[in-house]
Order: sequence, then C-alpha cells, then structure tokens
Amino acid sequence: MNEQQKKAATQAMINWLEHPHELGRRPTAIECAGEFNLHDMKYYIFKYKKSLLGKWLLGVCGGYDSDELEHCGHVFSEMDDYDISTAKEKAVKMVEQIRTYWMEQAEKYQQKEYSEGGSQIIKHKPQDKQEWRQPAISSYAEEINSHFGDIFTDCEAVVFHEVVSDLVHIDVNVMKPTQTGGFHILYTTGMSDLPMTLPDHIAERTDLRYAELIMLLPDSWNPGKSFSISTEMPLQDSWAIDLIKYLARFPHEHKTWLCDGHTIPNGSNYEPYLKDSRMSCVVLLPSPIEALSNLTTADGTTINFYSVLPITRAEAEFKLKRGMDALLDKFTKTKVPLIIDMYRKSAV
Repeated sequence: MNEQQKKAATQAMINWLEHPHELGRRPTAIECAGEFNLHDMKYYIFKYKKSLLGKWLLGVCGGYDSDELEHCGHVFSEMDDYDISTAKEKAVKMVEQIRTYWMEQAEKYQQKEYSEGGSQIIKHKPQDKQEWRQPAISSYAEEINSHFGDIFTDCEAVVFHEVVSDLVHIDVNVMKPTQTGGFHILYTTGMSDLPMTLPDHIAERTDLRYAELIMLLPDSWNPGKSFSISTEMPLQDSWAIDLIKYLARFPHEHKTWLCDGHTIPNGSNYEPYLKDSRMSCVVLLPSPIEALSNLTTADGTTINFYSVLPITRAEAEFKLKRGMDALLDKFTKTKVPLIIDMYRKSAV
C-alpha cells in the first residue's frame, strides 16, 4: 500500500466529511480498511465514527492513478454501517454511482454551452442521410501549404487527397520527419473553405470563424507508399487520417464550431480508437508550434490552427468536472507528450 497516497486519501475523506452538507465535522475516528482497483484506478475503503461510542460507518475515496496524490473526485459515504464482509462490494457500488452521476451530468451539460468545470463541449446527433452536396470552392489550400512549406523548408511533403468529397473537400497533408526520432506533421486543408457557425454571444468574432487541424505523430507512424486510404492500410496507421478528416468536417456537418479546449469523444460510450489503447476522445489545443498558431491570408482572413490530442475517458471526465486549466496542469505534471502516444498512461 502506498502510505503517502493512503495518507492523502485519508485527509481527502476527512475533508469531505467535514463539509456542512455531509457529516459537518471531523469524524471522531477514521481508519483505512482496505483498497481496491476499479477502471484502472486505485480506491481506498474507510471506516469512521461520528462519535466515540458510535458505530463504524463506511466511506470510499479515489480514484488514484499510479502513485498520484490527487484523486479524481470519487469521494463518498452513504453513512451506512461498516461490515468487513460487504465493505468492498458497497464501496464499488458507491464509486459506480458517482461515475454514473457524472456521466449523466455530462450528458445534461452537453445540451448547454459549458460543463460544470467551465469547459466548452459539443453534443451532436447522427445526421439524416443527405444527398451529395457540392464541396465549397477551395479558397486557402495554396496559401496554407505555402505557409507550412516556408516554416519547414527541409521536410518532404505528401498529400492524402480526398477522392470523393461532400460539402467540403478535406485533404490531409503530411510533412515527413527529417531525422530519426523526429515526428510527422499532419495538417488539413479544406476545413477553412467554409466559416464555422459560432455561438450567438461570439458570432461577430471573425477571428474564430476559420480553422484547420494539426496532428503530431511519431516517426514510427507509417503513412504507406501510395499515400491514399485503402483496405491495404492497417487501422494502426489509418486511424489518424480518418480522425483528422472527421474532425475537420465536423463543424460544417453539425453547424457548430471548434476551438482550443473543446473535447469530442469517440461516440457516447468513448470507444477506444485502437485495440489496447485507452485513448477514446480528443481535446483541441493551441498549436504547439508558435509559428503555426494562425495564418492571415491575402484577403485578410484569419485561419487558426488547432492541435488534435487523443485523451482517455478519465481525462475527459476530469476536464468536464475540473475545467481545462486543471487538465493542462495534469498534462504538465505527468509530462504528456505533444507527439501523440496512443498507449501512454492516463494523466488522471
């Protein structure tokens, strides 16, 4: 048992009990009665007393990732009697109730503009099948490609051309690493052919209407020889192309917008993008390359570049509850790489 983590959990349990809406005071006695793992996180079982001669009552605190000292917010007690034979079963049930509650809250908040943590979230429903729509005229692809070429002068660039387009024509451009240990830069063109639909309160922000997306992939990523999506390209490599194209088309299909801080889950059940990977959602971040933060085109249009970073469900739920700044602090503390690692540990 991690003694330092157990000590932190004990204090967190005491703090929760002291809240006026709970016990309202420090318990007379409290002891850690065990631990268990659930959803890849560690939880601590507690027994505590309201009074010196009172019964032992059951509480739970977690979850903790690895050796972290900060829990994800699952602290609770129904103030039921503590029974060693049923303590773990009841503790697991309480955790699942908390998780269900927050998932329901997230579902409700998705119908609004902001979550409890102040995070911008997007909810969409499957679109009815529509007839083919003429793609918008490509306006800025040449300027965007020139912009990237001016910054990365030594990189070989290739393009995954979209063969059949609907509404917007999305190409995925790849700039290959110049050395071993480098990274691929993926970026879209075509997303900025149409303006995004901004919320009413920022509808006049012309500087937020146009965007393109960036992904940084390790040099081990294999774009294939033909540079086109086909059945011959394994999901292990094609997922990145599929995902960035889906996200680039997303705001136009659903008449919404994308900006840094937005999270988009892979379905309502957060399905992992790859087998054996915990990444099941994405968060958009400002471009990690300062020179690629935005581009002002010849006609004065501002195009913002947002970086796509896959995250775990736990990270997405943490962001919904605590906010984007808290998640970024976690990323910094745990050194989450900006070059995508689909098999990294969760930061929360």
